[in-house]
Amino acid sequence: MVMISTNREEMNAILGMKLSSEEYSNLSFRYGLDLDINEDTINFETTSDRAELISKYGLARLLSQLKGKRMKTHDIEAKSLPVYIERTDRPFVNCLLLRLDREVGDKLKDLIEIQNKVDLVIGRKRRQAAIGLFDYDKIRFPIRYKTKDKGDIKFIPLGYAEEKTYTEIMNGTEAGMEYGNIAPDKPIVWEMDDGKVMALPPIINADAYSISRQTKNIFIDITGRSKKAVNSATKALIFNLAVIGGVTVIKTRLESKGIDTEFDLSARRFLLKHEFVEELVGESLDHNTVSALLKDADYGVKFDRGIYAIDVPFYRDDVINQTDIVDDFLRFYGISNLKPAPITTYTTGGKLKETEYSELISDRFVGLGYQELDSNVLTNEAFQFDRTGLKRENYAKLSESKSLEISMARKLLFPEILRFISSNLNRKFPQKLFDIGYVVEFDQASDTSFSNKLHLSAVYSGLDANFSDVKAAVKVVLYDIFDVKDLKISEDDGFKDTFIDGRHGRILCDGKDVGFIGEVHPRVLNGFNINFPTTLAEIYLDELLEG
Repeated sequence: MVMISTNREEMNAILGMKLSSEEYSNLSFRYGLDLDINEDTINFETTSDRAELISKYGLARLLSQLKGKRMKTHDIEAKSLPVYIERTDRPFVNCLLLRLDREVGDKLKDLIEIQNKVDLVIGRKRRQAAIGLFDYDKIRFPIRYKTKDKGDIKFIPLGYAEEKTYTEIMNGTEAGMEYGNIAPDKPIVWEMDDGKVMALPPIINADAYSISRQTKNIFIDITGRSKKAVNSATKALIFNLAVIGGVTVIKTRLESKGIDTEFDLSARRFLLKHEFVEELVGESLDHNTVSALLKDADYGVKFDRGIYAIDVPFYRDDVINQTDIVDDFLRFYGISNLKPAPITTYTTGGKLKETEYSELISDRFVGLGYQELDSNVLTNEAFQFDRTGLKRENYAKLSESKSLEISMARKLLFPEILRFISSNLNRKFPQKLFDIGYVVEFDQASDTSFSNKLHLSAVYSGLDANFSDVKAAVKVVLYDIFDVKDLKISEDDGFKDTFIDGRHGRILCDGKDVGFIGEVHPRVLNGFNINFPTTLAEIYLDELLEG
């Protein structure tokens, strides 16, 4: 989430129109933005997938679109400058020039805020991408982006009065201590021909080239390890900064192979059937209405024979498919304008079979002294695989994740319970926990190659935790709920890196594989910082429900 704080007078000035607090509230509700208004103060909260909404300027462009108007923005042009890029550990580089009509003045704090939000939200605390702001008129071109020996680096860092060496910068400045953990092994610098260092990306800039209230032209570098993050950050900057001044995309010159400064501002085209829009919206629509509202949302639209040719603007990296476009149309159309459909089917509601059995299982485990969890379906590979000793294979990876913390759908429940215990080590032990929920498994027969499966996992962590206690709890629950009388544990080496050798196996019910059980290996416990013996079981409930 990104918080944008401003006031009504300031936002009205950017928009060029006078909106009341009620109008801001209605526009925010219509588009799905969280809004908090306190007298004249307005706090907007946007989602992290809309990377371009990082400042009041980008937000103003969206609000003007919702009002059916087009904000005046400055030109975007391209220009070649003698900026040379050599290969480094952060090989992706984009450069911009912001041209202002007048001195920066009060907008200085806005630019610093934009920089900080880009570094944090898109750049993942500068790890994937980071930006630097320089006073363009203080730079003497040509300049070069290159590696440099640590012993040869010496300059006055931003905010300091004395020259510092590389070691002094890393150990004696706030930025060095905060971002030293992501510093490349071979330091990277921006350097002028006379050897003067302009910056040490992604750590800190030199004070001599910093921007101030008197700056009129700003050179911006966007560098990083992720091409996607660098390009996303650049697009977000262009979208926001074009409200303030003219933006020039600088064409750099490559000095090494294997580096990338390619950057594309062209629109992406999708074809969208009118009947698909009506199907998702749930009512008949005039194609002129659809076209007009999509144009308000800054899409290029051409309609012919029932099909829209949609050009997605360069800054909308969040648009992945046609459904996203229809979602945008609905936000501009207004949910309140949809006509309620009449009820055509009258039936008595009831619980799903899975829900009924889940509630029965929950009651039994609570009776046995276990506490129920409700863990997130979305997680990451570190917890699901790396820390548990399992192989990274056959899992549902998110293709457009904006967060390193969320990159896949869970394949098993027990890693998330261990994760919970790891986050609650200050709580009283033993901890007896269980979770019932859906996981996403590889399914070759499915048209998506994956399907949802209902699992149960129980974990017992404490000084007296042992194999027999968890086995007994599972046996009682399966007997009471599913009338399982013949429950056996068979030897299996499929989890040899997860469990202690000889202390784990498959759970068989009438010869059918319905899960696994075992005492967790100390290596796995160390990965979660758990200092107590831990035993767990995971049951494939779908197998029992089908039986």
